[in-house]
Amino acid sequence: VDTGTYTEQVLIDNILGAGPNSTITFQSANGDSTGVVLEWTATSNTDNFTLKLNGADYITIKGITIKALNTSYATVVELIGGAIHNTFENNIILSIGTSSYNRCVYDYNTLNNYNTYRNNIMTGGYYGMYIYGGGSSSLQKGTVIEDNDISDFYYYGINSYYQDSAQITGNYIHDMNASAAYGYGLYTYYFYNGFNISNNKVVLTPSNYGYGMMIYYANYYYYATANMAGGLVSNNFIVVNPPSTSTGSSYGLYAYYSDNVDYYYNSINIIGGSTTGRALYQYNTTLNATGQTFKNNIFSMNGPGYAAYY
Repeated sequence: VDTGTYTEQVLIDNILGAGPNSTITFQSANGDSTGVVLEWTATSNTDNFTLKLNGADYITIKGITIKALNTSYATVVELIGGAIHNTFENNIILSIGTSSYNRCVYDYNTLNNYNTYRNNIMTGGYYGMYIYGGGSSSLQKGTVIEDNDISDFYYYGINSYYQDSAQITGNYIHDMNASAAYGYGLYTYYFYNGFNISNNKVVLTPSNYGYGMMIYYANYYYYATANMAGGLVSNNFIVVNPPSTSTGSSYGLYAYYSDNVDYYYNSINIIGGSTTGRALYQYNTTLNATGQTFKNNIFSMNGPGYAAYY
């Protein structure tokens, strides 16, 4: 793609012949992600995207700035229709505004398997990333979210549901939107089968309270099978820094109704906040549980709450 600003929507459907040995790459001609800008002003939720992959497979988008211009409808990149084996790498993805229709990446509902998001800068939106599988018994497989910088989100840095073998590693999630009273750095729900959440840095400074990392219903017994691998949450660095006047409960690591998860070498610090804050909050495991293991972690409460609450 030649240097310039392109004010248009791009929709890529399934392309005949695309496959593992016939991939298709769209990239900036000079390798500079600031030199090629794709932008669009959506007018409603029915056309709320700048770039959409609809059932497109084996596409790589590389070294491009992609942005939304309407503060009410600012989804930037959308994947739908079973779009699989796609890669977004070294892009700048810019959303704006605080509406729940605003997302840097919106990957949802149709089992868009084996997509990779690597080394991107994602800024703004209600969600930095919204990654949603088909349901608790219909899991999306093989999502990789690696080495991205995610900032200025209003509510969620990464919000991800119903995933099998997801890999979320090396990301920097930080600097919430200045108007956000509270929010989540990394929120996961129904993760299964060898998922890995490691080497992420989450730094939240909410005006009231925040949740650094939430692990909800991981390997939940009702949908787990005997041969499913456990999950790993390791080497994450989490800081939540609410004001001393905070009335809400800030949490560093919130591990809820999960099973067969190893928590190793995480460093978690809550600075300030209310008496109900917790650096670690571990609530229950599932029926027939093999348990959760906490080893060599640091849980620090530099405020009036709890270092660890089981």
